[in-house]
Amino acid sequence: MSYNIDHVEYLGKKILSIKAQDALDFCNQHGNDYLPEICFLTDVEFADFDPNEIVPIDYPGWSGEGSGGTIELFEEALSLTTGCAELLLTWEGGDSVTGYKVTNGSVKKKKVRVTLE
Repeated sequence: MSYNIDHVEYLGKKILSIKAQDALDFCNQHGNDYLPEICFLTDVEFADFDPNEIVPIDYPGWSGEGSGGTIELFEEALSLTTGCAELLLTWEGGDSVTGYKVTNGSVKKKKVRVTLE
């Protein structure tokens, strides 16, 4: 049994977007059955948009069954985005977190520090 992601959230502003055609091409290339249960690329009907339209990613979902084993695909999908955002991934059981900083398709894994104010 693989270790999966419970939740992905934006830290701060929500400003990632993706070109509709890039999202469709990614899903066609990798197959919807191989993507996780909750996936920002399959949660939106990108076929309903003009192929060149830039679509905002309101929720950068990548969780549920299949999410842990496809983390490299998550990073690849993020590389297709524009905008800047910090993402926090909470893994199954909440005992582990991973951070990503995304800047116009550049995806960097970051250490996470939790503090109280």
